[in-house]
Amino acid sequence: MSRNLRTWFLRFPFVCVIAASMGWIGLILMYLGSPFFPRIDDFWTRYVALASTLIWGVASYFLRNSQLRSWVIFGIASPLVGALLVAPPASFAFVLAKAYVAIPVGLATGVVMYVIVCGGNSHNHGVNRSGEVGRSFGTAGISLLLSSTDNCRMTNRVSVANAVIVCNGLWTAARSIDPRRTFPAMGRPYLEANRQTDRPSGASR
Repeated sequence: MSRNLRTWFLRFPFVCVIAASMGWIGLILMYLGSPFFPRIDDFWTRYVALASTLIWGVASYFLRNSQLRSWVIFGIASPLVGALLVAPPASFAFVLAKAYVAIPVGLATGVVMYVIVCGGNSHNHGVNRSGEVGRSFGTAGISLLLSSTDNCRMTNRVSVANAVIVCNGLWTAARSIDPRRTFPAMGRPYLEANRQTDRPSGASR
């Protein structure tokens, strides 16, 4: 027995319970507002629950590898399929008259069945697909990173050169300012050294 089939077999009891419960809930909602209330011990309630269990039990086997869209489509059609099994053609006409209730209940049943039957399997498939997508994006990201690194290397040279020019310009401008204004304590030795350097060689004598 494959792992997929074993997973379906283990989840089959939950499928039966949900199918019977949703069949009963749908029957209650369709008879809502009428004097008749479908009790759980009534013959027709059990018959509808049995038909719903049979329909969804078979459908869960064939749809266990399908996507959510297939489950939703079958869920919409499941009330009509159940009506054909219960008491056609009167039940078929009754379901069509109560389609505003039967179709949403069937749709909700399909979504719940998908979560129960395909929850783990779809997650694994999703992980594989996301891993493949992640590897593709990773390759593209590495290429983009390498190209951006190359661009940054060229940009950094220009940026460093501009920074050096700006810093040299600022340093030159700072040196042109009177040191006594900028550094009062250090300005006097700097001026004296400049005077001695600028003074002619014979003037010191």
